[in-house]
Amino acid sequence: MVSEITSQLVAQHEGYRAHEYEQKVTETVKKIWNSMLKIGGCAAVLSGLGPIYAPAKDLLTANTTSDKEHSLQSLYPRQREAVKSLKAFLSEYAEVINNKQIVVIVDELDRCRPNYAIELLETIKHFFEMPGYMFVVATDTEQLGHSIKAIYGSDFNGQEYLSRFFIRSAKLPEPDKLTFSKYLVESSQIGQILEELQLPLKLEKETPFEHISNILACIGTIYQLSLRRMEQLFAKFESIISYIGTNTYCDCHLMLQLVCEHDHPEYMYSYQEKKLSKRDIVDEKLVAKYQQKRSYGKEGSAGYAKKIRKESTDYLYIADLFAYIFILHSASAGVKSATIDDTQWRKLNQVAPINEPEAFVTVGYYKLFTEKAPLNTMQFEDYFRYVELAANFE
Repeated sequence: MVSEITSQLVAQHEGYRAHEYEQKVTETVKKIWNSMLKIGGCAAVLSGLGPIYAPAKDLLTANTTSDKEHSLQSLYPRQREAVKSLKAFLSEYAEVINNKQIVVIVDELDRCRPNYAIELLETIKHFFEMPGYMFVVATDTEQLGHSIKAIYGSDFNGQEYLSRFFIRSAKLPEPDKLTFSKYLVESSQIGQILEELQLPLKLEKETPFEHISNILACIGTIYQLSLRRMEQLFAKFESIISYIGTNTYCDCHLMLQLVCEHDHPEYMYSYQEKKLSKRDIVDEKLVAKYQQKRSYGKEGSAGYAKKIRKESTDYLYIADLFAYIFILHSASAGVKSATIDDTQWRKLNQVAPINEPEAFVTVGYYKLFTEKAPLNTMQFEDYFRYVELAANFE
């Protein structure tokens, strides 16, 4: 960590005797490391993952020879003195560069192994109060709290433990998934293909990019996906669409939902039911977890996901369409033969209202396959084949 700080400072402040201080720090770190390796006998030492003090403390409690005990007893104060020297060097460095504030950002600590995350915190806390430095730890504190409990036990107060390290905390607002979806779609490598897709449920005011962005944002919201998971989902969708091209009709709603549910721990059951039994239903375990009544009608897994999230965003009307889209695709006659009743027929001369999802979906598909030139249409089974193929190339 110290080496990384100094190397980055050197890169930015060549004119401030930077190399001289970098060399001092490097030599001090090497002395600590070499002295620990001479004693050896501890996995934490050899891995280089433990804090500066921890290897010596651990080894002092082990059954060791008198020579090793003597070496460890002399090592511990040397390590402690070395930490003081490092802090002095780094503080002096801050003075040398005209007392500018140096901000050290430690990112994604919650993604580390629990023991490593704790050891890193225990180590860097010794540097938190150095003059001229500010440490910013960007992390999911809730997840980090769980990591701490995994080490110290379920009854341990992880949040209280974290308060020992952080003087102030700032919670960032939830990211806007629609904005992120638009970014993903608009920066896509297959923009031309997306522009030419047949989109039977696109609203008049929507561009093709906006339409697909809305679908992606809806899925990301109701299934509670992180931005990283949304990016991965869209990457798989891109690979599928780029392979299929524009000569074959692929339903973007159905494909994106299936890609999501295939990788989602709570909705993999729904994916399998769609594939094997042609039923759009959620797992009983999910019903018990969220204590929401499961609908056996035309609500479907996406409708259930929307219900337990209780969001109120405009584009979430899309969640109400998924069940009807699935019904059309899973029917033995297929989506091409979408039939309309008298009520839906009267709406052919106008856009079916989106608050009547069954009519909206049926009329949209009817128009696509009666008013447009004939299209090659993906078979129901093909959607699952492409989803699973894309999943194997992560």
